[in-house]
Amino acid sequence: MQLEDQVLGQRIFREAALMAYGFEKTASGYRFSQLFCDNAFRAEVEIGRDGHFRARCIDCETEDVYMPIYIHGHGGTFVATVRAEYLKILSSISEACGDKLPFLKAQTNRLASLFFEKFGESADFPFKNDEVDGVFRNAENRKWYALVMRLTRGKVEKTDSDEIIEVISFKASAEDHAFLLKKRGFLPAYHMGKSTWLTVILDDTVDDAEILKYIEKSRAFTVGKAQVQKRGSVEHKAWLIPANCHYYDVDKAFDARDVIEWKQSSLMHVGDIVYMYISSPISAITYQCEVVETDIPFEYEDKNIKIHKEMRIKKLYRFADDAYPLERLKTFGVNSIRGPRGVPDALLKAMEADIARESKKVRYKGRPKK
Repeated sequence: MQLEDQVLGQRIFREAALMAYGFEKTASGYRFSQLFCDNAFRAEVEIGRDGHFRARCIDCETEDVYMPIYIHGHGGTFVATVRAEYLKILSSISEACGDKLPFLKAQTNRLASLFFEKFGESADFPFKNDEVDGVFRNAENRKWYALVMRLTRGKVEKTDSDEIIEVISFKASAEDHAFLLKKRGFLPAYHMGKSTWLTVILDDTVDDAEILKYIEKSRAFTVGKAQVQKRGSVEHKAWLIPANCHYYDVDKAFDARDVIEWKQSSLMHVGDIVYMYISSPISAITYQCEVVETDIPFEYEDKNIKIHKEMRIKKLYRFADDAYPLERLKTFGVNSIRGPRGVPDALLKAMEADIARESKKVRYKGRPKK
């Protein structure tokens, strides 16, 4: 993977932040340059309106790209200094102007959005010291139905190619398995059972709609017969949902009224309980709410969110900011909350016990003195 991909990849860039940083607007997007190493080198960064970027380290004496920083094992002190200073500039731009996406490749991120729209489920990253290989699970039972991995093309196609790619693996019926292996773009599963799973390289060889069709089938394998039968009569569930306080001030909204509108997952029903996790700088579960209305038509889309329908949720309880921070959630097996997901039983019991305890205190304080 190129140095630039490692730092600037997997980001969606904000225009206001780019302009504030010092980028200039061009016909095709935004451009920035900065001299470094005593003006001997120049970092050039271009970000297109489509989000694609190009960055180069230019030797000011020759006006050519300075290639030694890309040579693996080139350990000279001077080259190491140039590489470090160049990466420092790119990292500063990435942190100041970009919001992190879950995956590296455009098709992978599109599919992740489609899965969230269809199932209300986002990827989690369960492997130790690995933030690039994501698992999609059925929120009701935590069973896998898809696995995204980042690796070299050669490992999948059995060649010597070291191109960095992302692949998605999913389970298929015996009939689909045999049929799809004859189609362009579908390969024997990498890392999963080759007799029941398949792999697709996410380079747009297979279009999103076709992949989604087979992901739906893969997800169906995770639904047991008992769960299918339950769907006739809705059973109330508890969910964890994320809220980004940089885009929406939840505290201010609930201060104004107890019932607010929220983007709806198709899996949620009236009567379900949602526990809201507010992102940094709070990084904690803060609200317990009840779903009081669903399937409200609402069309909205910007670079951060796409909404087709809303639900109304009613505030029931406000936790202290330090009651359920992310570090504590990790002890219950919750390492991230990127989309609606089920609440682990132990965490649910702990939160319900805290709420019950606080409710008793309120009732006791409200009793008249004898």
